[in-house]
Amino acid sequence: MDHYLKIGNNNIHMAAILYNLMVIGILVLVVTTILATSLKRDLSNIELLNISKREKREGRRRGN
Repeated sequence: MDHYLKIGNNNIHMAAILYNLMVIGILVLVVTTILATSLKRDLSNIELLNISKREKREGRRRGN
């Protein structure tokens, strides 16, 4: 990649470090987004389950 984009005075090691940090940062963002979406979905499913149980309990209390 250094052949196409010159960074400084041909410091290929610094360029490699920067590219790797950039890739790691992107991967962290992707994994964080996936985990956040999954967590929100799981929490909403738990909340729906609790609401359903509460409605059944209320129905039994009323005698339905």
